[in-house]
Amino acid sequence: MNLYKYLLLFLPIISSLVAAEFPKLSAEWDFSKPEALTAGTFPLKLRQGAEIKDGVLISQTADPKIPGGAVTLKIQPELDFPGAFSLEAVFRVDKAADTREDMLILFDNKYSLGPNEYSGGFNLALRPLGNCEFQPFASFGFGKISCEATGKAVYLEPGKDHTLRMFFSGVGNVLFQVDGEEAGSSMVVSGGLAKARHPGCIGDRTGSMFRPFGNGIAKICLYEERTVPFKTNYAPGYRTVFERGEKNAFLHYTLYNNSGADQINLKLILHNVGKSEETIIPDLKKGVCAEGKIPLDTLLLPGTYTVETMLVQKDGREVNAGTLNYTIVPAYGDFLPLGLNGISKPEKAREFGFTHTTDLYRILEAGGIDEKTRNSRIRSMDRLLAAGLYQLSHVSFFRDGGRNNPKYLRRNRQGRPYLHNPLEVSDPGLIREFCSITEQCLEAMGEHPAVDIAIIDSEVRDSMQPAFGGAEEENFRKFAGYEIPPTVVSKYPAPYRSNPAFPWNHVLPEDNKELTYYRWFWKDGDGWNNIHSLTSDIVHKHMPHHHTTYYEPAVRGVPCWGTGGRVDAVSQWTYTNPDPVKINQAQDELQAMADEHDKPIFNMTQIIWRRNQTAPVDRKPDNMPDWTAREPMAPYITIPPDCLREALWCNISHRVQGLLFHGSGCLFPYEPRKKNYRYTNEETKYVFKEMAFSVLKPLGPVIKRIPERLPEVAILESATASLYAPEHMTSGWSNKWTADLHLALQWAHIQPSIIYEDHLLTGKKMENVKVIFLPGCEALSENVLNKLQELQKQGVILIGDEFLLPALMPDYRVTSVQRTSDPVKSKAELQKLGREIADVLKGHYDSPVDASDPDIVLRRRGNDSADYLFIVNDKRTFGDYLGPWKLVMEKGLPVSGTVTVGHPVKAMYDLVRHTPLDFKNTEKGITFPVELAPGDGKMLLLLDQRIASLDLQVPDQTPARKESFTLTCSALDETGSEIRAILPMEVRIADADDIVLPGSGFYAAENGRLVINEILAPNMSPGKVTVTVKDLASGLEIQKTFAVR
Repeated sequence: MNLYKYLLLFLPIISSLVAAEFPKLSAEWDFSKPEALTAGTFPLKLRQGAEIKDGVLISQTADPKIPGGAVTLKIQPELDFPGAFSLEAVFRVDKAADTREDMLILFDNKYSLGPNEYSGGFNLALRPLGNCEFQPFASFGFGKISCEATGKAVYLEPGKDHTLRMFFSGVGNVLFQVDGEEAGSSMVVSGGLAKARHPGCIGDRTGSMFRPFGNGIAKICLYEERTVPFKTNYAPGYRTVFERGEKNAFLHYTLYNNSGADQINLKLILHNVGKSEETIIPDLKKGVCAEGKIPLDTLLLPGTYTVETMLVQKDGREVNAGTLNYTIVPAYGDFLPLGLNGISKPEKAREFGFTHTTDLYRILEAGGIDEKTRNSRIRSMDRLLAAGLYQLSHVSFFRDGGRNNPKYLRRNRQGRPYLHNPLEVSDPGLIREFCSITEQCLEAMGEHPAVDIAIIDSEVRDSMQPAFGGAEEENFRKFAGYEIPPTVVSKYPAPYRSNPAFPWNHVLPEDNKELTYYRWFWKDGDGWNNIHSLTSDIVHKHMPHHHTTYYEPAVRGVPCWGTGGRVDAVSQWTYTNPDPVKINQAQDELQAMADEHDKPIFNMTQIIWRRNQTAPVDRKPDNMPDWTAREPMAPYITIPPDCLREALWCNISHRVQGLLFHGSGCLFPYEPRKKNYRYTNEETKYVFKEMAFSVLKPLGPVIKRIPERLPEVAILESATASLYAPEHMTSGWSNKWTADLHLALQWAHIQPSIIYEDHLLTGKKMENVKVIFLPGCEALSENVLNKLQELQKQGVILIGDEFLLPALMPDYRVTSVQRTSDPVKSKAELQKLGREIADVLKGHYDSPVDASDPDIVLRRRGNDSADYLFIVNDKRTFGDYLGPWKLVMEKGLPVSGTVTVGHPVKAMYDLVRHTPLDFKNTEKGITFPVELAPGDGKMLLLLDQRIASLDLQVPDQTPARKESFTLTCSALDETGSEIRAILPMEVRIADADDIVLPGSGFYAAENGRLVINEILAPNMSPGKVTVTVKDLASGLEIQKTFAVR
């Protein structure tokens, strides 16, 4: 939007600029003039931390107890404006301001920077955002309430003079301009400010916890502006941004009577996209707002629209009452969510391909959400949705609704509260209080469509311990019929080696009381899964639009079903050092947890890497990289670009419903609130952007749908062994022997899955299993042992290790590999182990895919008619970024080799490059060469039929605007039958003016057939509509047209 159109919103305010009597200069302080302190409109006094030098006021004190700036000698009533006013500041910023974490104060006579009751006056400041970007900020006191106003981020060149102008309308609007260009706006309450109770201060706060501006301020001017008699504004608590196709959408507004007199029989005329509506307001007292609403047609093309308002008074005089804007954004589409935790500039996230961000707020508040908070959050959600983003919202009672409530502390056997995770969430009183708060907060915020994915708590079970405050004990008594065993003092039992009474064969009977307790505790007993279920239920109740709930980290604990309760999905996060392909192990663990109810999965990749694991501060190798000079003490650093690329390819080789990323401070330079997350590699963010726009977005709908294959080779993560011999188990951290065995199998081109004892005992997904690995299974329960022996008799190969309990005789044993800090040696030993396992299994199990190089990692999804093969390059060496420490091989290398597929194939396609590929037929299947760039991957589709042509059906009639229409596109084989596969397709629908219409985008054509049902926009151009569909597998394209009247 250009400046002229933008200022139309504030026409009643800024029209006064052309009038003779307005704006009126009320105060001026020019620090370039001699005797600047006394030459201004009102004399000033320099404070301790300030000076005037080279024509500017400089306040450089670093001590918040030392006042800076220049202050008026007394409270100046002349600076109290009953209506509209503006402040203009001429200033410059230096490079030091860019790293400030507090406000840079330009003017203050309000004292309190934030919302604070019983305040008057105002303040104006700049908020540093990093990279020489700043956000205008103002706070206004209305007596019993205060309001904040913020502008948008603007770049300010250091050392150069800049001009900031802030317009306060007195009728609910605040406008910012920087160097003559619009810099955002905010809504505040209508009416004038309360009188200031403090002297005016330039360059710092007027009192307490001082925040000096720095270097420096050249000039401050205050103007009285013309006050408009009437002004329409946005009604607080209602949205101004809507998704296309929303039902019952209204733009709620207020009309403020600022004329100084009561009014009767006002006629308000509203002009909205070619339509006009009239509303009679029979009685409007002075200083009062009338409220109304305008029905909106959300089938308009996405864009921003203006409602012009005109008021006709009783005597017939017409008064311009301003304009109102609303925005229509595209309807929620079929895409792969890409969420970033904690970025201060959402527009930057959108630019690099992210679809969701978490940084705006958490939904729950301990005391509920008041009206002021709700209004502010709705405006934030509107801005987010208008920017093309959705919110990943934390819904956490533990973190936000009662973390330290003394009534519900979790206590140990001695009655003392635990230091961490203190809530006994099984307490009926807490559950009632939790439900009440959650209901209120979700009722306040849940209807906004920007609130899309709800994170139901996070890490709450990590430090959980048994509770002995009554509620949890009673629940177990009802479950088991006896008391909690006296041996229970922690969430894990004592290791079996320290228990002389532990069975000699390491087999626990099913009625063992201690085992019964721990199974109950981890599935239901600690109370958190019930809380998560209740939270998810309340979210569903109050979110009428698209939404998903999930819990993370879902596999941080004992491997058994139940984590998350009734949430829709489960998620986990993973550090990818020292081997990025370990993220496949995390995904497989997550899939095992999700299998109980076939839940979808999300997965998070850590953008942060722990410095102490990859480039320790206390080690100073030769050839220290440049980033260490900038960030010598950084505790968390940026994931290397090749490792991120490789992790992304591994992620999408699984059926994920969304990808999440943590650590925006390591991805983008200087995130002010992310002090520990440091930006140490500028290439990483561009790797993500390239992957997002070339792979994740065009193929996202297909990635979400390709089915996982049933397991053939499984690794048992035993709950019993995790309880009594946890030293071999990952506990959700993708490390230790169990995780390393998974790596060895990947490098041997054996695709492992992970199963729990629950899979064994229920038979879930066990029908195709041919091999089961039993790493670290030093103890098992009786039923699990019996089931393993039964499967062994049926021909399933059991492979144990040196830790396997004595009661079970495996078919083969492997010797565990003890990983060291040497990544080259560890990888070589694990790859050697993988080759040995593959040799042992020959004749018993042959992998359906193979490659000539262990660094070519393979993973399959799909079915017999459509085989989706993911190929990932894991060939790495030491680079310049982290290589000097020799703890991780972070630099990718190119790799080439041959891939073999053990079944017949008629056609093969590269889904990223949208082209068919050549291959050679063999006796059992096919073989083909591959060449991969560093960290790169491929997504191939192997079909039993060739894609020969596309067929596109468009309307044969002439639909009218606002009418529905259907498009059907089919991918056909040489016989004219539809291809039995999920195919990626790109659709472009354009009107006669080549405007891209709703319905365009990326799709998944299931069984080779895509059907799109859309509604034509009422404001599109009539005439010819052109539809172009491209099959992103074969590269075939088809185009047809139809007419719209």
